[in-house]
Amino acid sequence: MESTDPENDLAVEELETMERELDGIDGQNSRNLDACPIKTRLEEKFRGAINYFHYHSA
Repeated sequence: MESTDPENDLAVEELETMERELDGIDGQNSRNLDACPIKTRLEEKFRGAINYFHYHSA
């Protein structure tokens, strides 16, 4: 049962827009979580390289 009130139609459109935006955010979060182990691994390798350099240059 749809209303003929234009304000209700705007509210429904706003809710649909908000839901689409939230879906987009969820997609970004899942991509960020997938990239996180790669970033962590690169950070560990970088720290290891710095430690190696400091150890051998001292």
